[in-house]
Order: sequence, then structure tokens, then C-alpha cells
Amino acid sequence: MKPTYLQNLLSVLYAFLKLGITSFGGPAAHLGYFRKEFVENRAWFTESQYAQLVAIAQFLPGPASSQVGFAVGLLRAGWLGALVAFISFTLPSVAIMLGVAWFLPSLQSDIALMLTAALKVLACIIVTDAVLAMFRQFCLSISRASFAILAFIVLMLYSVNALMLMVLLISAIVGSVIFKNETQVEFSHWQAPFSNRLAYFLIATFVIIFGLSFWYLGDPTSLSGVFSGFYQTGSLVFGGGHVVLPLLEEQWLSNNIISKADFLAGYGAAQMLPGPLFSFAAYIAALLPVSNQTAAVCMALVGIFLPGFLLMAAALPIWVRLSQFNFLRGAIIALNAAVVGILASVLLDPVLLSGIQQWPDVLIIVIAVLLLQTKKLAMIWVILLSLVVHLAVNLISG
Repeated sequence: MKPTYLQNLLSVLYAFLKLGITSFGGPAAHLGYFRKEFVENRAWFTESQYAQLVAIAQFLPGPASSQVGFAVGLLRAGWLGALVAFISFTLPSVAIMLGVAWFLPSLQSDIALMLTAALKVLACIIVTDAVLAMFRQFCLSISRASFAILAFIVLMLYSVNALMLMVLLISAIVGSVIFKNETQVEFSHWQAPFSNRLAYFLIATFVIIFGLSFWYLGDPTSLSGVFSGFYQTGSLVFGGGHVVLPLLEEQWLSNNIISKADFLAGYGAAQMLPGPLFSFAAYIAALLPVSNQTAAVCMALVGIFLPGFLLMAAALPIWVRLSQFNFLRGAIIALNAAVVGILASVLLDPVLLSGIQQWPDVLIIVIAVLLLQTKKLAMIWVILLSLVVHLAVNLISG
């Protein structure tokens, strides 16, 4: 029996609220959690459809994992579903970041450091599981696997913010030629949520607001200045959530609006929290010398997330239209494989390099991934077992 709209909306609310509370480890880990929830557990999307959402998000500025979540909510339950997905996924981390802004000194403890280390190991497990599963799905031949391998090598050799976009673009162009004769290609099957006319309106809205943001930037501590500053940041972030750091640093530290110590302390705390890294905007807004901090926090969050959401929503019907052309089928094959390489590069750096701090971490990750890959144990039990074992090892080793 087909679920009602209300049932779809409630399922979006429950799924993203759970993810907002449990999705530790940063943007790459979030995409792994999303895949597990929406492809394997709920079967809302196929592997190919999900990989296409990830590829679209990588093409656009903004927080990739939040954009994918926004698209999931939009495709599942319309505009209200997109809003519910965003609020549910973001609210837990925003609430914690506001608490950090007010009670930061009390959070600096050995227990907090141990918990952070355990959550980093958990992120290693989630992302490794996602990369292996997607590799099996999209890299079935040497020619397909070569796109993933080359994307991985290029991103490991060169640290350029816009390089990820270039890798996807080149993969799409080359794939449209190499795989043009492929007949059994699963491409976009989601229904366009609205017309192309509305999509073009959303793109125009993004451009107009971006232009106006320079006009209204003015005093960075005014509400219009807060919105404009964060909107510009959200419009210029390519390549993942961590790229937001230098942009925010330039925006708010160059004017000595907040101290560098407070800035870095808050950013460090954001690494151990669930949900989107862009919630760090709420922390900055809470420290600004403004008359209405609640309004400033709201302006900061809307400003930093809105650009990516406008472009992601606009891309969905345009992508459906493009998928009707045969040349795009080969491009999708290459894009799916390239996404695997991109996630693998993020898995190595920063996920594994920052998550593995001692040799027992490697053992925990290997065993946990084997349990997930062989489906010997449900995800929730693997997560809990990994956290408990990691904390126990740290307590014993002192």
C-alpha cells in the first residue's frame, strides 16, 4: 500500500532526526550514513540514484551532505519534506554548538577527548563500509574502476579546492564517449519535483541574492551583515565542509570580531558533534556583539545553507531532463565510479589519517567493516560495540 503524504513526511522527520543525533564524523561519514539509511534500510533510492545525488552535490557549492539530505526530503515529501529534513538533521548540532559557545570551558576534559577519538574511529568504519559497497556496485569492470582509481590518485596528489569539480566534469565528458554504447544503464528515475521554469527561477534567485549580499554586507555585526557574510561563504564553498574554515576565518577574524582562540576552539568542538559542520555558523553568530543573538543565529544558518539548497533544488529537474539523452548514460557510469574515488580519497585523508591514533584502532575498524560487509551484525550493534571496545581500550591503556 502506497504511503500517504503525512506518512512520508513523518518518515522524513524520524529518519533525519535520528541521523542528526547519530551521524558523527563529518561530511564523508554523513554520506555513508545516508546511503545505509535511504538505500539499504528504507530503499527510497537505488544505488545509482543515490550516487547521482552525491555527484550533483559535488558539482555545486555548499555542504554536500546537507544538500543530499535536502534533496532526499524534497523528493520524498516535497518542499515541506525538504525543510523538515534540513531542520531535523541540523537542529541537534546547532543546539550543541550554542551550548559550546556558552559553556566551552567546562567541555575541555579527558573524557571529551576520549569520546572524540572514539567517534573518529566510528567515522572510519562508516566511510570504509560505504566505499567498499559502492565500489562493488559501480566498478564492475576495469574501465569503470579506472575512473575511481584515477579520481583517487589525482585528489591525493593535488590539494586544490576546485579539483573535485574538475574531476567530476572530466569524468562525465570522457565517460559519455567511452560508455556511449552501454545499453543497461540505470539513470535517473526520480520524478522531477517541479518544472524547469521554477528551477531557472531558483538559479536566478541565487544569483540576485549573491549580488545583493555585497551591497548589504556593510556592518558585519548587523543582521543584514550577518546574513550577507554567511551567504557569501555558503556560495563559495566547494569540496566539502572543511573548506569553509578559511572562508569563515577571513570573514570574521580579519575584522577582530571574535578572537582566534574562540574561533579555533569552537571549530575543534564541531569536529566531535553529529550533523553538518556548517552548524559552526551558529557558534560564530552566538559570539557576535549583536543586539539580538537569536535572530543573528537564524540569519547565519539561513545564509550559509540557502545557496547550496537553492542550487541543489534547481538541479534536480534539470538533471531529470538531461537524463533523457543517451549521451548522459555513459556520463552517469563514469560519474558513479568517480564518486567512489572521491569518497575513497576523503576516506584516506582526513578520515583515516585523523581517526587512527593507535594500532588497536586499525583492528577495531577491520573487524567492524567485516561484520558490516558480511552482514553478520546490524549497523546499530556494530556502532555500539565499536564505541564500547574503543573506550575500553583507551581506559585500559591509560
